[in-house]
Amino acid sequence: MNAVEHIDNFIHISTYYPMHQTLLKFFDEDKIVNIDTQFLYTGPNIIPGDKQTYHNFGKWFHSITLSQIEKRDTKKDNEFISYIANKMETLIGHEFLQSMNTKDINILCWVDDQRVADILFKHYLVYFYEINNVYFIDNNYINKYIFQHQGEQVESLFTKPWSYKSIKRVFDNKQKLSKSEYQFLKKSWANILNFNGYIRIYENEVLRNEEENYFDTIILERLKKEAQNQTYRNKHNLKENIPDGYIKLSFLYAIMMSEYQLTDSFVITRLIQLIEQKQIDYMEVNKDNENLSLYHKMLQHYFIKIKP
Repeated sequence: MNAVEHIDNFIHISTYYPMHQTLLKFFDEDKIVNIDTQFLYTGPNIIPGDKQTYHNFGKWFHSITLSQIEKRDTKKDNEFISYIANKMETLIGHEFLQSMNTKDINILCWVDDQRVADILFKHYLVYFYEINNVYFIDNNYINKYIFQHQGEQVESLFTKPWSYKSIKRVFDNKQKLSKSEYQFLKKSWANILNFNGYIRIYENEVLRNEEENYFDTIILERLKKEAQNQTYRNKHNLKENIPDGYIKLSFLYAIMMSEYQLTDSFVITRLIQLIEQKQIDYMEVNKDNENLSLYHKMLQHYFIKIKP
């Protein structure tokens, strides 16, 4: 019998795909759940078990991708909305809800309070689910006490030499939320339900809603900053013979996704809006494939700058 077989009924939940892949090495696939948390950052609020909110999210997601795809078959629009709605229902719908509320199943969530995805997920769990049977595993504890040796810098958890023994030590140190933590998280998510806005921002330990144009100012500021980066110009623009002030759109796109944890479709949507509002100017280079969607054309061929 291996070191983890004594752990009774549990479902493991991770918001980070590499952790999901690590655990699949030790546990059956039906015991491991990976949650895509993008629905927590952007879009209408989704209520578990409420099919109308799944449909509303699908309709919103369709609206932000509509301008990115050329040569659309409009007959497929409703199919696309239904596809997204069904995806959301599978992700957090009835089956997941039932497992969360089953008293004899332990739910084990890997969290890192430095990751906004995990912070939002904890809020969501507390507000919508009965969490008497939910335990949290602290990634910071793992790095400090499970893997870190004297003189060794903390690395990614997923490059570490996982074993059944280390998995057992991790599970033995799972924790429940305190009553005060539970009340704080529940109240915080309840507060954002009372305000409009499809963007969830967590800043200075406060959760709030913002309008969809919230990141526009940040996009413009980063565009201005990166366009003044001479190192970037020497590496990219001179090779392409691009005028001063322009940077490749895909470069800014990657910054917004990695630093602010935004989805690809959302970032492209905001860039399209800023171009249409004439706040950003663009030039298209190397038009070698006219059959590309607008999304792929922007990523492959657009250079952009602040509109003078």
